[in-house]
Amino acid sequence: MTSNGANTAPSGAAASGSSTSASQSQPPPEWLASIDAVYSLFEDPTAAERYPDLSRKVKTAVQLCEEVIQDVGQQHCALSFNGGKDCTVLVHILSAVLRRLNTGKDKLAPIPSIPSLYITCPSPFPTVEKFIRFCVSPTHGYNLQVISVEGGMKKGIRTYLDGGGREQVGISTSDDPLESTENREPRDIRAIFVGTRRDDPHGPQLSARSWTDKDWPRVERIHPILDWTYQDVWQFLRCPHLASDEAKLGMGRRELAEEWGTAGGGAQGVPYCLLYDQGYTSLGSTYNTLPNPELRVEDGEKEQEEGMGGKKEEAVVGDGTAKGRWRPAYMLKDGSCERAGRVENATQPPPTASSAASTQ
Repeated sequence: MTSNGANTAPSGAAASGSSTSASQSQPPPEWLASIDAVYSLFEDPTAAERYPDLSRKVKTAVQLCEEVIQDVGQQHCALSFNGGKDCTVLVHILSAVLRRLNTGKDKLAPIPSIPSLYITCPSPFPTVEKFIRFCVSPTHGYNLQVISVEGGMKKGIRTYLDGGGREQVGISTSDDPLESTENREPRDIRAIFVGTRRDDPHGPQLSARSWTDKDWPRVERIHPILDWTYQDVWQFLRCPHLASDEAKLGMGRRELAEEWGTAGGGAQGVPYCLLYDQGYTSLGSTYNTLPNPELRVEDGEKEQEEGMGGKKEEAVVGDGTAKGRWRPAYMLKDGSCERAGRVENATQPPPTASSAASTQ
């Protein structure tokens, strides 16, 4: 895909500008194999038999991605990506499709760049934006060409199509509001891939291919995982078939978590945002999102919980917004409780110097 964006530097570098030397190297073959394994989930009879439901849903998602790219044209497609679990599933699938369509079965070909729209929320979790930067990398991520825009979905899409936004991950309150609107040209994007599911708000009335409403900017929204459940998402992200060599991650687990806000990956499957291992199941703003109460580990419960590492002490999680002990998101048994950690009608606190700096 062509793009108006630029690779975004990791958290320790400038928010916009050239990539680090690490992001300029060739992706490890093991990482490319994890992406390509999306196809073998349904093309390999053994894998399809082992994961029958997941195999069927992955095949349907892949076929829709292929269909849209062929109908609309790869250069007219973009991805809506905010670092959440659903769009993480989608980007892994879409990357596999783009590799297959552009490189055939060349196992060492790089990942084609993906124009990506990041619609920011007020007071985002710094860990989420670290993970988005991880996904931006063409080496250990998905080679995303991210443009960040403010506002809800309607305003964000309009700004993006009009050529606005910033070639960086996130928007700081200190950014010049005029900088992103000067000398811009409209983007000829006709289809946007979105990780919406049927059980999301506004999901029930959608179809796999849905044009925006008449009062919205004209674009087709594509929903490859529309009929997936919460459990499907986690079965995919933690699927052993998509796992890779732990030693080939290129960094230790501590660096992966602290510098890149990333969990999973390697032997654990597909990389995903670290907050999900801290008990969060649905991500929004820092002031309206808490760990899921259904996952809280109460005093007196068994200490040796899966994913808890036997830790007894309470931990500060969510970038300092919560304290306690919670099981990871993939252990939630009732998918209907996915949004139980969302705080209804929460009021955004006034910005401070520290919160403004956290979006850099």
